[in-house]
Amino acid sequence: MDAARCPADTELFALVGELSVRSEAFRRLWADHQVKEKTHGVKRIIHPVAGELTLPYETMTLPGDPEQILVVYMAEPGSESAERLALLGSWAASPAERGAP
Repeated sequence: MDAARCPADTELFALVGELSVRSEAFRRLWADHQVKEKTHGVKRIIHPVAGELTLPYETMTLPGDPEQILVVYMAEPGSESAERLALLGSWAASPAERGAP
């Protein structure tokens, strides 16, 4: 997708050329051109403390700079992932935010 958006990017095309020379798999995939933009989905993350988090996400292109993309992850309200994120968030809160004296 970047190659189509930035046809004058010589560094990108040099990289594609190098990968094409060195990798049969890359050459085959590049020639196939099965490029799809993924704007939403579900990501599963294993956090060392909280465990598995299942987080739906959406991507948004910033209006002032279409080259920048913001990815937003949000746990479903009431889900186990939301509870685990709240627990992690409470660890980061200051004593006053936690209600401690």
